[in-house]
Amino acid sequence: MATDLELLDRWRAGDQHAGSELFERHFDAVYDYISTKAPANHDDLVQRTMMAALEGRDRIRGEFAAYLFGTATRIVYGEYRKRLQDAERQVDFGVTSAFDLAPGPSSVLSARAERALLVAALRQIPLDFQVAVELHHMHGLSGAAIATALEVPEGTVRSRIRRGLAQLREKLAALESDPVRAQQALRALGIEPEDAAVANVRKLAAGAERESDEFDAPG
Repeated sequence: MATDLELLDRWRAGDQHAGSELFERHFDAVYDYISTKAPANHDDLVQRTMMAALEGRDRIRGEFAAYLFGTATRIVYGEYRKRLQDAERQVDFGVTSAFDLAPGPSSVLSARAERALLVAALRQIPLDFQVAVELHHMHGLSGAAIATALEVPEGTVRSRIRRGLAQLREKLAALESDPVRAQQALRALGIEPEDAAVANVRKLAAGAERESDEFDAPG
């Protein structure tokens, strides 16, 4: 199977099929990513993300997935800023959560209880933290790739992941009194049980602290 970079090169050379394959490969992940942050009009924001990537094809540097998620993040943030500006309000995504901005139910809640619980908890931590946790644990991006996508220092990304996971544990505990079910929700971050990262998530669920160097990309 062709890599993202190979498809991108072929697309830039005029192969429209390669471009279509590239977008199809990442569409579901981007759709899910935006849906957990903007449930009301996520279809429009997904379309705007894809159009921005299409128009910015020749400006893409680094991982294509990181570029897409970075674009999606900026579009979601821009949408919230516009809404709040119209309402003459200011927003700090370092303290404001998606639930604060749009408290309605998310359209991506799975029938699986732990998935629903996880999304509910994620939407209650600050958006900056939610973005970092999801990009690393749900979409497999490294700290460096996330830093490039969000245009922030890698140390900031590591800090957001660490603090976001700590807050996520607290929100899960508040939403679910059963620690086993809360732990299952953490496992719904898309990490297979045999992955080494699972042990770290389980430690976190038990209250253990994690060091920033535990957030390297999956091998």
